Amino acid sequence: MTNLTPMLSELHRIFDALNEEYFNNELPNVFITITPGKKKNSSVYGTFTPDTWLKEKSEEDSNEDIKEIYHEIAMSAEYFTRPTANWVATLIHEMTHLYCHINEIEDTSNGNRYHNRRFKIEAEKRGLIIEKEDVIGWSVTSPSADLIEFVKTLEIDEDKFKYFRDTKFEVSKPTPKKRYVCPLCGIQVQAKKGLTILCGECNPCLIMDYWDLTDEFDPQCLEDRNDGLAMSDEGWYGKGDF
Repeated sequence: MTNLTPMLSELHRIFDALNEEYFNNELPNVFITITPGKKKNSSVYGTFTPDTWLKEKSEEDSNEDIKEIYHEIAMSAEYFTRPTANWVATLIHEMTHLYCHINEIEDTSNGNRYHNRRFKIEAEKRGLIIEKEDVIGWSVTSPSADLIEFVKTLEIDEDKFKYFRDTKFEVSKPTPKKRYVCPLCGIQVQAKKGLTILCGECNPCLIMDYWDLTDEFDPQCLEDRNDGLAMSDEGWYGKGDF
């Protein structure tokens, strides 16, 4: 049987060793996952997400306020083809985000995408070389010479990392959906933009929901009315929609 258990087990062992060497064992246990990282026009080597996993309470636990919460570090499945020290540097990068999170250090902005100088300072304390990129800030990560030497002492079982996800399988964003509403009975469906959908009960075309209207919609369509409805390229609209 082929599965990811050996890789995950080794990643947790490496995490523990890095936690001891670079974080004074201050980092809590986390869930380490292996996920797709190749997206259209971009590549993500790893991510840190706080408060992601919850442990279900036992029946004996009567205190509703008690629950176990764990953070997640995701390593991208496509990029274990890089030199070992490089993907270990990615793991330390995400561990640094974890360190900043538990110590209330604001190391990112712009939806956690832009890495600021506080991240650079903490990361470079831990064997990383951090360079700046215009969009993501101080995020471009590579291993220092000292880290490369330390990785050698870990004696990582590289046979456990001989599997990787083929980069030709990109993760594409789902097609945005719009909400269509019957102007008579109010039934709603979600579908891609530009469709003509008939209500099976009332027969008229379903209209685009008001909040999904685009800037291209022309209010002059309201001049063409039929029983209180207006027709546009987007469908039928009620009088009160504008």
